[in-house]
Amino acid sequence: MRTKATLAIPVIVLGAAILWRSPVALSAQDSPAAISGVVSSKEEGPMEGVVVTARRSGANFTVSVVSDARGRFNLPRTHLEPGTYTLTMKATGYDLAGLDPVTVAARKTTTRDLALVKTKDPSRQLASRDWALSMPGTDEQKRKTVMVGLSCTYCHSLERILKSTHNAEQFVPVITRMARYFEDGSALPTGTSRARAMLKEKERLAAAEKSPNWFGDVTKAELASYLATVNLNGRTESPFPLKTLPRPSGIATRVIVTTWEIPRKDAVAHDADVDSKGRIWYNEENSWVVGVLNPQTNTFTEYPLEPAERDPGIAGSRDIMVDKQDNVWLPLRKGSGAVLHKFDPTTKTLTKVEGTEGAGAFGDVSPDGAHVWLGFVRVDVKTAKVDGDFRKPANIQPGRQAGGYGFAVNTKGNPYGTDFMGSRILGVDVRTNEITYWPTRQQDAYPRRGRIDAQDRFWLGIYGGDAIGMLDTKTGDLKEWKMPTPFTTPYTATVPDRNGYVYSSSNTSER
Repeated sequence: MRTKATLAIPVIVLGAAILWRSPVALSAQDSPAAISGVVSSKEEGPMEGVVVTARRSGANFTVSVVSDARGRFNLPRTHLEPGTYTLTMKATGYDLAGLDPVTVAARKTTTRDLALVKTKDPSRQLASRDWALSMPGTDEQKRKTVMVGLSCTYCHSLERILKSTHNAEQFVPVITRMARYFEDGSALPTGTSRARAMLKEKERLAAAEKSPNWFGDVTKAELASYLATVNLNGRTESPFPLKTLPRPSGIATRVIVTTWEIPRKDAVAHDADVDSKGRIWYNEENSWVVGVLNPQTNTFTEYPLEPAERDPGIAGSRDIMVDKQDNVWLPLRKGSGAVLHKFDPTTKTLTKVEGTEGAGAFGDVSPDGAHVWLGFVRVDVKTAKVDGDFRKPANIQPGRQAGGYGFAVNTKGNPYGTDFMGSRILGVDVRTNEITYWPTRQQDAYPRRGRIDAQDRFWLGIYGGDAIGMLDTKTGDLKEWKMPTPFTTPYTATVPDRNGYVYSSSNTSER
């Protein structure tokens, strides 16, 4: 079972950062505190579910914990070294009344209570899922705004749209302009200075201008007409009351989150994987580099990807895999596809794997560590050469080939992928060279990424279906669990942890 850092969606929420969550069993309440206190307000008294964040002066990372049912928070000594810290908090509807810097001394607990006051403008604190739950309209209108495979929330918050003053006619060229930007990391929350990458391919730019559609069968005019009914078009105040999700409670408060900032301001990291030393390797979509974070020293190192053939249209890759020998494998972008490359961290050499072009953008390392896969193409780890191509199974339709979005490999060495636009999962039996399809419960479900556990169960995020899926690759049974709150848009799913919990990241909820 491989561990993979949660990066792809938090990078959008937090801005080119790496997010590392501790297991549920590890919590701030169980560790000796460097800073401890109670969060309270006049309206609620002690407050549960408030995210309290500490940042040491000059540090490149923050540490966050969540207050418990008594309003108490403990920022642990295991994560905070001596120094001067600034405390901030997040609780929708509230602001921090004001707080001086906090000094942390070795082997001592600094006590500092936090007083919260009602905010004057709660709208600036809402996540996209709050906005989606608040805004009026039919379920179909909201689904076509939030739940399509490439929605507005894939790049930025709905706040930008709902606070705009455009009418329907004015929205159309805005939507067209958005289609001219690369869909990953092209826009980020107000106040950030991260990259906004416009497409460079003339064909895609021309298509963005000419096409009447935004995504799939959703037309620009249809989307524009709806958005003009829910924004500030002709109004000075929002035409609907704001709803917010409840704050975390119970077991959700027993977590420590550390967020590191990638040094380059134009970084657009997409994925991450962990090597045998606990270092976090990440890929890039805005630069021809591969990076690594040492969480023990909080230091970043980036290596240029030379002599990679550089696509003039777009840089880097969307996936990264670390094998059992700590070699780093990257599907480097080329046109609409990718070519697999092997990066040796010891020699700093980059090797192109011939025969992998067009196999896909995502891959996996086999459980036995002998192979790395790019889509349905299998590569021998030792030789870095293709030793199996299963893109054209014996029972596939003539002229077609197996392809997908997210990929994972089971213990039998069989690859499984998600058919993003086809709303199904597919897998190939390498022994018989036959392909099998499993449709999701609904159309336009956009299944995305996931992992296969030690029991050969493929856990995945079903983005447009608002669900977590699990395909038992031994029996072929496919199960889905709907999210308890609409518009969650789960991007991926982990395998169950030792307590049976599966984790997923979201484009819309900042959770």
